[in-house]
Amino acid sequence: MALQHLSVRPKNNKSPYCDRTLQLTNQTLCLLDRTLEKRRSSQADRYPEA
Repeated sequence: MALQHLSVRPKNNKSPYCDRTLQLTNQTLCLLDRTLEKRRSSQADRYPEA
């Protein structure tokens, strides 16, 4: 898993690189979340009984 090491906050989280990486990771996770949400809602529209 490529993102596994990013979920653990480094001890020295003052470095801008770490902050940037965490920020990008959070943005990516947010986008994934939204995509899954859209997919779920569109499936609910297509298959209302599900």
